[in-house]
Amino acid sequence: QIKRIPVTIEEQMDFIRKKLEFDREIVFTSLVTGLKMKIQIVYTFIAMLEMVRMQLIGVKESDSFNDFVVYSIEND
Repeated sequence: QIKRIPVTIEEQMDFIRKKLEFDREIVFTSLVTGLKMKIQIVYTFIAMLEMVRMQLIGVKESDSFNDFVVYSIEND
């Protein structure tokens, strides 16, 4: 039996947008902290890549080089 995945790419795109409403930049590990299922983290990463492709957000290396920063470029 195939189980339905309880999250969608669109939901995770909204999740990222809402997080970036409060902070223009957020470290990816902080973004996914608190997500309970691994599939949510995977879908959040895919949603982030889709938003980069759509030029809604950008991604850059963090100062510590062990993470990356997601930042809003909407309405610039």
